[in-house]
Amino acid sequence: MKTLRLLSIMGIALAAVMVVCSHATAAPDLLILRGTFSWTPEWIEDGAMITINYAVANTGDTTADSFHVGLRVGDTIVAKNLHTGLEPMRNQGGMFMWRAACTEATEWAVVADCDTEVTEADETNNIYTHEAFACYIPPPPPNLRLDYINIHKSGSQTDISADAVYTYSINVYADDARADNVRVKAGIVGGAVIYDHTFPTILAGDSRYIKFKYMMPVGLHTMYEEVDPEDTIEESNEEDNRVTKRFNALGPEGSPVAPDTSPAETVATFNLKPKVTNKAAIEGRTFDRGETIYVEGLVDVKGDPKVRSVKVIVFLFPPDPQPALRKEQTVSIRPNSTAPFRLSWILENSGSNSITVSVLEVAGETSTSDNHLRAMRFTVGPIGHAGSPGSKKK
Repeated sequence: MKTLRLLSIMGIALAAVMVVCSHATAAPDLLILRGTFSWTPEWIEDGAMITINYAVANTGDTTADSFHVGLRVGDTIVAKNLHTGLEPMRNQGGMFMWRAACTEATEWAVVADCDTEVTEADETNNIYTHEAFACYIPPPPPNLRLDYINIHKSGSQTDISADAVYTYSINVYADDARADNVRVKAGIVGGAVIYDHTFPTILAGDSRYIKFKYMMPVGLHTMYEEVDPEDTIEESNEEDNRVTKRFNALGPEGSPVAPDTSPAETVATFNLKPKVTNKAAIEGRTFDRGETIYVEGLVDVKGDPKVRSVKVIVFLFPPDPQPALRKEQTVSIRPNSTAPFRLSWILENSGSNSITVSVLEVAGETSTSDNHLRAMRFTVGPIGHAGSPGSKKK
């Protein structure tokens, strides 16, 4: 009997403790209901007035007194709404109207109890956002460019035989973004149109190979090739859409050359030469697998190119049979100056590796022999095996 009486007393005491604990932990819990969150317009652009609708719910055990729901942009609350007396298992709707500022890529969110006015059962579920609730950032425009006019013949590329049919070719590129309805035109300055074709689409990073045949009469002629001749496509660089090449079409031996049939175009002559400034920290050294290697240098510009940016391309060649890996960086250039570049790789393949550095050829260069540097060779060892003289970690 004493044992039963003791157990009964203990049970009553435990129940009392549980009741006390239950009342001690009872609290409101505020959150933004997922299915009620919406905004218009769907595509948010800089300066647009947007309307944001939401509902805040109390999923806790007690009533939440006055609190604010805030619209947060980055780390800043830019607007607030006051809510009062939200009972358990109830919700209240709200709305923000805000002029979007899209100057930075920041996260937008709606925050329940943004001023922490209510002590909640769970303080971690107050923030709600959506991956599409952000500024619409339009994709970068493409850069359409041509490389150089190539004539399919041996020997001189400028002296040709008059009244002979030659094949000419060129590549057109769409850098950075896709381009639609890309028109390419070729002809003789002041004379005939030889080629005129519109490509429905050129994808970002892709190119089209153009080839046509033409027979030139005796004389000096300037051939041009042009992409987007009517400027209907918005581009990041409009300076590299046209290339020209001068041809001297010679008649039979001893016959005089006819006068020039086309006006001369001024063609910029310049040279681009990359230089790796930290070559001593790469070539012949040993690095740990997983270590980062940096390639730093300058593009030396001699003369006055028509373009104001070029691409530096770095290839990492790991041991066979691993494929070569490519990285590139666009650098801004000015006449008769140098432009810095810096790229990095995480070394993952043990053994003999090499790196090459090139500047993408640009139409108008007097020579492209300096655009490419000799490969720099180095070794990647297992972790902890680096340390040959001159090797360093970043």
